[in-house]
Amino acid sequence: EIFSHFTNDGAISVESTYENKTIYRNLLLALARKRLNTHQRCFVKFSSHNIYFARFIQSVFPDVSAIFITRDTSEVVASFKRRPPSWMDESNLWELKNVYGLRGNNLEEIVAGFKKEADRVLIKQLSNKELKPENIAHICNYFNYTPKSADMNNMKQQFLYDSKVEFNRKQFER
Repeated sequence: EIFSHFTNDGAISVESTYENKTIYRNLLLALARKRLNTHQRCFVKFSSHNIYFARFIQSVFPDVSAIFITRDTSEVVASFKRRPPSWMDESNLWELKNVYGLRGNNLEEIVAGFKKEADRVLIKQLSNKELKPENIAHICNYFNYTPKSADMNNMKQQFLYDSKVEFNRKQFER
């Protein structure tokens, strides 16, 4: 919603003004506030279309590492057809088309555009196929984070469960 505000519902591109950066920084920091003394880091998951705001986000948090996780285009398109993300409703899609030059409703082109934009803004891309327990240490290292052994084991355990089943430890079906 904040990007709809910044783009005047898709009429303009996000301007990197002091005011916009301050609003965004304060909003994100409020949402990611430390709730427990043990909280030391924060990971923010954005929707794929937010890649078009990456330059703005990077201007607000220039020293923060980012990874754009990709999937095969056909998998993403099939997923969008089963359950379209909220940003694909006509008002939001209009914003993407107007501000970022997307043309038509071709899902393959939209998804390809996300990957091209990640290349353009120089964000590291990682295939979802590379998200494996044996790669967690390398991924954490990219974020300058070395988890404790117990935390690493907890992270690896999450790969046993289906990520689409919120708060339900349903065994992952391969």
